Amino acid sequence: MAKNAGENGPRRRRAWSGAPDPRGIGGLWRRVRRRWLHGLLLALALAALVVGWKAFWFLTDDAFIAFRYVRNGRLGYGYVWNRPPFRPVEGYTSFLWVVLLDDVWRVFGVDPPHAANWISLAFAAGSLCLAAWMVARLRLGPESGRFRVAYLTLVLAGIVGNTTFLMFSSSGLETAMFNFWFQAWVFALIFSAPDKAGTLLLASLTASLAALTRPEGVLCVAGTAIWLVGRPLVGAFAVPRTRREWLAVSLLLLCPLHFLWRHWMYGEWLPNTYYAKIAAAWPEAGIRYATCFVIEYGFWAWGLMAAAWVFRREAGMIERWAWGPSVLTALEAPEAAEERLRLLGCGIVAGVLLFQCGYYSLLVGGDLFGYRVFSHLIPLLFVSLPWLASRLTRKAPLALSLVALCVALSYPIPWTLWAATRHRETRADTFFLWVPLADRFPGFARRYVRWFDRMQYFLIDRSICCRWQQHKLFCANMLKITPTRADWDPAAKGDIPVWAFSAIGVVGWRYPDINIIDTLGLTDHAVARHPVPAGQSRQMAQERKPPPGYVEALRPNVEITRYDRVIVHPRQETLTADEVREIERRFWNGEERQ
Repeated sequence: MAKNAGENGPRRRRAWSGAPDPRGIGGLWRRVRRRWLHGLLLALALAALVVGWKAFWFLTDDAFIAFRYVRNGRLGYGYVWNRPPFRPVEGYTSFLWVVLLDDVWRVFGVDPPHAANWISLAFAAGSLCLAAWMVARLRLGPESGRFRVAYLTLVLAGIVGNTTFLMFSSSGLETAMFNFWFQAWVFALIFSAPDKAGTLLLASLTASLAALTRPEGVLCVAGTAIWLVGRPLVGAFAVPRTRREWLAVSLLLLCPLHFLWRHWMYGEWLPNTYYAKIAAAWPEAGIRYATCFVIEYGFWAWGLMAAAWVFRREAGMIERWAWGPSVLTALEAPEAAEERLRLLGCGIVAGVLLFQCGYYSLLVGGDLFGYRVFSHLIPLLFVSLPWLASRLTRKAPLALSLVALCVALSYPIPWTLWAATRHRETRADTFFLWVPLADRFPGFARRYVRWFDRMQYFLIDRSICCRWQQHKLFCANMLKITPTRADWDPAAKGDIPVWAFSAIGVVGWRYPDINIIDTLGLTDHAVARHPVPAGQSRQMAQERKPPPGYVEALRPNVEITRYDRVIVHPRQETLTADEVREIERRFWNGEERQ
C-alpha cells in the first residue's frame, strides 16, 4: 500500500498542479501551444499597458523634489535639498530611485523629468510579466489546470485594467519600481524552488532593493531574515554553506548599511518626511482610505472568497490539499520540506502585508497620491484569484466564473470616475477634485456607491486619496506659471538667496541656486519637528508649520512678481554662512521653543 502510494504520488502532484503530462509528443505539443498562448496574451497586455500609460501620463509636483536632489548630486553637493552652508536634509523617501535617475542622467544625458515616466513604464511592464509568470506556476486543481490560459487572460485584464496600476505606471514617483521589487520578493518566497541558491539570491536581493527604494521595504528584509532562520527549522534546508549562498545572504546588509549612511549624511535614522507627515495616529481617515480601496475595486469579493476558503478548512470540509492526502499528513513527510518552506514564505508575506497596510490605515491615515501605498497589492490579489477559486470548487467553469466576476467588479467605479474627470483641464476644475458618482449608476447600486462617495469626500477634503487628474493639473499649472529662471539683482549676487514656499517641487527643480525653505516641512528639519497646534484641522502632509521666528530669521529675499518673474533682491544686511549655521543650530535643537 505504502509502495503504491509512493509510486503514484508524483502522478497525483502533477494532476494537482494542473501541469500537462510531459511525456510523449502530445505532452510536448500541449506545452509549446500553452507557452505560445501565454506569450501572445502577455504581449497584448503589454500593449494595453502602453495605451493606459499614455492615457494616465502625468508628473506630480512631489516628483520634482527628488529631481532637485539628483541635480545637486550631479553638481557635486551630494543628495541635499539646499546647498551649503545649509545642513543636508533627507526630504525624499526613495534613495534607489534618486540614484537610478542620477545614473541615467550621467550615462544617457536624459534629465529626470524626461526619464522618470519611461523608467516607471519599464518597471510596470516587469510587474505584468511577473504576474504572468506567477499564474503559470500556480498550483491549481486538476480540472482548473486545463483552463490556465483563461485564468491568465482574466488576471492580466484585471491588472492592466486597474486605474491605480495605470496611474503609477507614470507619475514621476518611485512607486512602480518599489512594486516590482516587492512582487519579485514574493515570487522568490512563494513561487521559486526553495532549495536553490538562486532563490536565496533573489529573495535577499529583491528585499534589499525594496528597502532602498522605499522605507516599508525594510519589512521585506526582516521577513527574509525570518525566512532564512526558518529554513533549517522546517527540517530540510541547512544554513547557507557555499560561498554563493553566503553572498546571497550578505546582500541583506545593504539595508543596515543604508541606515548607517543616512545617519552619517543627514544625522537621522529615518527620512525627514516621516516627521513631517505623521503628527498623530489617524485611524478615522486610514480606515476610510482602506475601505474605499476595497469598495472601488470590488476587492470585498476577494475577501469573501478567502473567508469562505478559511471557513471550509476550519470546519473540516477541506482538510485535504487539492483533494489529495491530508494536509497535515502530507506536510509531516520528510519529502514535504519544500512545501513547509513554501507555507512559511506565504505566512511571512501575509504578515508583511498586514503590518504595512495596518501601519498606513491606523497610523498614517492613508496617502496623498490615490492608493499609492496599496498599489503593490493589486497584482498579488488578482494572481491569487485562480488559486482561491480552484480551492473553493472542483467545477472549473464555476471557478472561472468566480474569477471573471471579481475582475468585472473592479471596473465600474474607477472607470466611471476616470470618465467623469478626464476632460477637466484647468486648475480650478481639479482643485480638491471630488465628483459624486452615485447618480451615474443604476438604482440598485446607488446606495453602495453613495457610501463610497461620502468617504471619498471626507478623504479628499483632507488631502487624502487625491486622484491623478488633480496631481496632473497642479503640476502642469506650476510648470506653466513659474518662470524658467530667476533674475538676480546684481547687488544680491554675493548674498545667500532664501525663499519660503510650500509647493516646492517644480520651483525647487527650476531654481537650483535658490535655497528654498519648505513651509510644510518635507525637506526642512525644523519645520518637520515643530509641534502641530492643538485643535488644528488635519490635512495629509500639510499640518506642519514653521516655528515662530524661523523663516523671519533667514530673511527671505526672493519673490515671484505678477509678471511671472522670480526676482532675487539684495538685503540691507548680507546673510552670512555663519548666521545660517547658527539659525539652524538653534531651531534644529529646539532652543527657540524652550
